Amino acid sequence: MRALASKLRVMGVPAKTVPEVIEATAESLGVSLQGSISRQTVARAVQERGIVCEVQLAFETQRATSGTLSGDGTSNRNINFQSLHMTMPVPSYSISATSNSSSSMTPAPAIGPSSDSPSVRAQRFLGIHATAAKTATAQLENIQLTFGAIEKAAHIVPRLGPWFGIDVEQARTHRDFQNLARKLTGYMSDHAEDQMKLTRLLEKWVHRQTLSHLGTLLLDSWPEDEYKKFCDGVSQSAGASGERGEVRETDDDSERIQRTRDAFIDAVHALGLGVYEKMESAERRELDLFVRAGCGMHKDLNAVKGGNTAMMSIWSELGAQPIALPNKFQAARTPKINAAPKASSTSGSSELKGPERGAIKLCSLAGALFNNKDDKKGEQDSHVAYFSLQFGSSKRFPDTSNTRYGSYIAAASELFTKRRSYVSYLTHLGRKKTLNNMESNIQLALADAPTIVELATLALYGQAISIPYMRAIRSKDQNMLRLGPLHDRVKAHLKLLIESPSFLLDELASATFGALDGDEWDNPEVFVALKQEVQGGTLNEDHLVSALRAFLQGALDTWDRFTAEFRDGAVIAGLSDAELEAAFMPTTNDANEGKLGMYRVWVRRFPRMTNAMFNAIAMSKTNNVEAFIEAVMEPDDWGYIMKEQRRREGQNEQKQSRDAIVRADIEKGVETEQQQKIKKDKKSQKSSELSALPWILDDVVIEQLVGKDLDAQVSKHRELGKDEALVRGKARNNKLATWSSLKTVHDKRRFLIGVVARFKERGEQIGLEDLQEAQESIVLENDFHASDDEFDEYFP
Repeated sequence: MRALASKLRVMGVPAKTVPEVIEATAESLGVSLQGSISRQTVARAVQERGIVCEVQLAFETQRATSGTLSGDGTSNRNINFQSLHMTMPVPSYSISATSNSSSSMTPAPAIGPSSDSPSVRAQRFLGIHATAAKTATAQLENIQLTFGAIEKAAHIVPRLGPWFGIDVEQARTHRDFQNLARKLTGYMSDHAEDQMKLTRLLEKWVHRQTLSHLGTLLLDSWPEDEYKKFCDGVSQSAGASGERGEVRETDDDSERIQRTRDAFIDAVHALGLGVYEKMESAERRELDLFVRAGCGMHKDLNAVKGGNTAMMSIWSELGAQPIALPNKFQAARTPKINAAPKASSTSGSSELKGPERGAIKLCSLAGALFNNKDDKKGEQDSHVAYFSLQFGSSKRFPDTSNTRYGSYIAAASELFTKRRSYVSYLTHLGRKKTLNNMESNIQLALADAPTIVELATLALYGQAISIPYMRAIRSKDQNMLRLGPLHDRVKAHLKLLIESPSFLLDELASATFGALDGDEWDNPEVFVALKQEVQGGTLNEDHLVSALRAFLQGALDTWDRFTAEFRDGAVIAGLSDAELEAAFMPTTNDANEGKLGMYRVWVRRFPRMTNAMFNAIAMSKTNNVEAFIEAVMEPDDWGYIMKEQRRREGQNEQKQSRDAIVRADIEKGVETEQQQKIKKDKKSQKSSELSALPWILDDVVIEQLVGKDLDAQVSKHRELGKDEALVRGKARNNKLATWSSLKTVHDKRRFLIGVVARFKERGEQIGLEDLQEAQESIVLENDFHASDDEFDEYFP
């Protein structure tokens, strides 16, 4: 009954309803039940299944020769979370190689410690866990904790101990993460800077664990007396401190144990380093294999962004621009903004920024109106019903409100191909009520020629590049590391279209030459609408050619940046076939994106659900745990699983995890406060030093200045004179030379003379002596507030 209860819970049945479902099912089958199962027991049964999932991961990672990690993060209720998957060869359990679920499963044969079961490549979910911060360091710590939990799971069921190749009774060394970490050969993520840094940190950590593993193997091969001598030496060195090696007498036992443990780990690592340095280059290459690849969907997402940025910049050359789409705060100022557009403010206040414009903004507004992520906002089903009546069938507007992959391309295609219908729909809304600001913006943009040009450009790019690329990248069983030729074709096709946009704009444009894959157009209506808009005079062909070329060039530049891992001379280019297979990676990071989305949905549906409960459910749904249970687990093993679950309940690991995050947050706040104080003190000290420095306003004297004296005068003017050439941002806006751009002493003297001239000019306006006195009084006031000790000196 526990197994049935956990299965029902995994299928999404609420815990409180599971007993009722079991009773109703038994009654319909004419089965008599003895006793009943409580809601609490249902929860325990699910979490026990989660522990089995951890044992399964330990079992499969032990047998795998290599594997790659993938990860992604998000925040929910102001807590950061990280999702992890591992791609590796796993036992087939007599299931289809393409199946990750227990469906269509045939009875699995028993698998023993030394059996050579056939394997298939699969992507295993390692769980979603809260992290202390969004930083790469915090994410690495979460990976280490996750690997540590998997390593510990190998010891939960004693019968399975020999299967993991670790004899708990005889193991001499503390292996920590060595067994799993050393098998990592790569990391897949998006292209954010924190993920780039995480990749570097992860590679260093994996290399260290690999060396520690080599040291462990060497240490385990030593005779007992030699091993004891090694341990005594480590303990003695750990108990000494300082340059003379005095023995510590004041440490408590926990500090002494931790110090000895750390010293032992470092010593084992040093042994491994020695073994590593004696290896042949081919052996070291095999151990050093670690590759990074970026998610294919993120490459396309960023390419669209890069193309749109380039397209928006071309309008200044064309003497036109898309209509402004101001928010409700900006709407009152719209006439002034349209008459004399200004650069956006950097204050961060939406009402002070310049209004956004263009097709991407239109798609965002349309998504918010027609298919808002909040079901209570926008047109929602009214929009679907209206278009169903008009076209016989309809589907929801592309989900730009949730920023789905390809949603902006799809939204642009939808608005472009049905532009007149959307204009008609907004007219229909206007008859029922006065259109609000968002609806008015959409109505205006759909009638604006430059915005229509941008819609057409986005739709054409989608047909030519984006959609064919997504079709190719999402094909099953592909290794991302082998897709360098695909990305080369993308860039080559972009160059072709830039040189010959007629492949897309000609009336007889064919997918054979216009589409990346040469397959049929995904949406031929785009080209029908293009012809209609050109013939109707709504679309300026010259503007379209310029916008399309600019977009394609911007996309090409972005594709080049985001496919750097495939360049000649990069790591992937130098890998052998065996290495490419050892570092097999999925083509996208959809698995982690999907799990994070699933987590948000489940937590919204079950607000009291813990991370452990979600991970148990999600891993059961994803990792084919049923086949593992049938092939490996025996009835007596469940007693140890239940015992482990009771232990975790007693320790309240969920609360410990939350408390650790809070403590880390508090420590971060204290650290930030200290850093701000240090920065403030340094700034105050610098101001004091500059205030004591005399002003040099004579050009003849300035011509004699060199080195630090020259730099000091510039610093004084930067801090106290506030010259526009020395204030960040103003020099660039006013096209002035900056101090950092000057290379020769002569140029620096000329620069300072110009600064002094402007200083004197300001001084003549208010009186030079008054200006100097004002500057010095500000510094003096800052000095008085610097510390209480200085007040005591002036007022004893």
